[in-house]
Formats: sequence, structure tokens, C-alpha cells
Amino acid sequence: MIRSFFFLFLLAFAYTTKACINEKKALLSGEHVIGYGREDVPTGRSFGDTQYLTAQLYELDKLWKTKKNIDDYSDYGVYLIYLGRYQDAKAVFYEIENMYPSRYATAANIGTIYELLGNNDSALYWIKEAVRIDPSSHMGSEWLHVKILEAKIKGDEAINSHFLLGTDFGNDVKPHANMSQVELEKLRDALYFQLNERVSFIKPEDKIVGLLLFELGNITALTDDVTAALRNYDKAVEYGFVNDVLKKRYEHF
Repeated sequence: MIRSFFFLFLLAFAYTTKACINEKKALLSGEHVIGYGREDVPTGRSFGDTQYLTAQLYELDKLWKTKKNIDDYSDYGVYLIYLGRYQDAKAVFYEIENMYPSRYATAANIGTIYELLGNNDSALYWIKEAVRIDPSSHMGSEWLHVKILEAKIKGDEAINSHFLLGTDFGNDVKPHANMSQVELEKLRDALYFQLNERVSFIKPEDKIVGLLLFELGNITALTDDVTAALRNYDKAVEYGFVNDVLKKRYEHF
């Protein structure tokens, strides 16, 4: 989604270890271990209050007008998004696109703005364009952003794990997968990254976010521990996702 001079800061959020903090964990096998905690539940980012954002906007405007560095103007557009001024931000990024075509950040930000405005068809076009420009962006997870937009366009029949993720984790009391550990960890990281961005802008309730949080819980049970799974299940319920499989796994764990 949004790319700005905070990008390295965003990367630090993605599955970082909380140094020196150990907690008791329960593995899917039932074994209890002591291990490092990790940022396992997407909680989103705090952009600061209106006063702070407005001050940053003012400084970026001055930088752009004096130095004419396009990155400053792009960040100016980002802060307009943070302030909820989506139409103003869209105008900025279209101006940047006209001056410097085919910049990844421009395409990604225009796509995000359209999604926030509820225009999912245009959002899908621009996010696909961003992926074309830089397939490795956002740790290679933007394929999931594309699938989310496609599901939003198709409607409820596409809001399922097979459409969004190409797999599911069964209906038994314990999740199971036909994927390698490496594949599961890659999917876990993509889910976490995309959800951490998404919950920054999309508040409960939301069908797609709730479902993906549930599946992130299932993957963390398989790759990490059920303690992390429970925290993601809680977040899924907060976003309105409740079904019999979640209930029985929650009770079992």
C-alpha cells in the first residue's frame, strides 16, 4: 500500500522479535516452551494527530517548493492521505505520474487512494501497475493486495480462503496444511505485512480482514505457537469473523 520515507520503519514492523522478552508458549503438539515473543498480531500504524500531520505537510510543501525533489512531493501526497484528504492526494499523485511516469510509489499510492474512496476497479488497475513496476515491493506480498481487490469486486462468493490465498487449513480441531514450512512462513509474512497496513486504515468490521486474520491465526499455530494463534483469533472476532471452526479451535487451544 502506501510507500513513503517511513518505508524502512514499516519493514521493522514485519515479524520483528521483541528483544529480551520471553513468554511461555504452547505448541500445536501440546508441548510448552519458553521463547521470544514476536509481533504476531497486526495492529496497524499510528500516523500521529492532526496537528503533527499538518506540521509535516507544511514542511514537505516547503521542501518541495524550494528543492524540487520529487520524493518530497510524493511524501506530501502521503501525508494528505494520512489526513484523509484523498481527493487532494489523488491530484498530487496524478501530477507526479505526469512528470515522472511509472514510479512504483505513485502507482501504489494512487491504487490505495482509489480503494479508500471505494473505487475498487481503478484501485485494482493501479495496484497491478505497481506490481508490474516492482514485483518485489512490500516484501513480495502485493499479490495479496491484488487478490483482496479482486474479491471486493467479485463480491461475497469470492471472499473465501481458496480465492484469496489459494488454500485453506481444514475444518478439524487443529489446522493442517499441504504446504512446506518454508511456504507457510512466506504466506504468514505476506499476510502479516498486508494486514498490518490494512488495519491502519480499515476499522472493524470487515469481512475480508476478519477472514484473513483467522487464517493468519491458523498459520501461526502451524509455524509458531497457539498462543499467537489465539491473539489473531481475537482480532478476527473483533473484525466480525466468527464461525464454528474458529470456536472449536479457540476452545481446544
